[in-house]
Amino acid sequence: MKFIERIKKDKETFDGLKDRKTKLIFLWDYYKIPIVSAILVFFICIFSLIRVLTTKPVLMYAVLVNSDAQILEVDDSVFTDTLEEAGVDVEGKVVDVNDYLTLGMDNKEEDDIETLQVLNALFSITDLDVFVGFKDDFDKFIEADAFYDLSLLIDEDLLKANDTDLYRYPDSSGKEIVGGIILHSDSALHKANYYHNDVIIGIASNAVYLENASAFVSQLIKD
Repeated sequence: MKFIERIKKDKETFDGLKDRKTKLIFLWDYYKIPIVSAILVFFICIFSLIRVLTTKPVLMYAVLVNSDAQILEVDDSVFTDTLEEAGVDVEGKVVDVNDYLTLGMDNKEEDDIETLQVLNALFSITDLDVFVGFKDDFDKFIEADAFYDLSLLIDEDLLKANDTDLYRYPDSSGKEIVGGIILHSDSALHKANYYHNDVIIGIASNAVYLENASAFVSQLIKD
């Protein structure tokens, strides 16, 4: 039976029903799947609209590997505060921070493999602007040219003032670059309880919010 003929026949049956309750039962028995589908679509649209209206614009994506956020209370305002100090307009915007990834912490090879897969994906799909981790964590991504040469982004005088903390290495073409900067216990990230030992901060080579990431790193090493 063709769809139009089925609708016509159902309408005739529906019109012949005597009371409202019977009509409702008929509708539910024959059309519950499209009715449920329509309701689901409606609520999905509503939730999507709410998300669009309530989600704040992102200033920067930051990933902090093996951070103390696993065990300590951290002050995540350090990101927007630092950007604001650098002159970035942070009003109504947020920094998307991933501080729960770990590598080599529990000696679980399967967990490390999954973390590396996540990080490789983040580096490749541009949901990563600033990366922070211990030297061993940082070095895992050097061969893939995952980090921007900071000498092209940060003021030369500022780099010279922090020369002993610049993390230099040759890129895939053999050219020496400043791929990262070593942060010590007096950095804003350490004071916010994210780390207690030295870490290296770098900017992803395919960063989306490159200007904000540069401002963030510059302000960190100014303080």
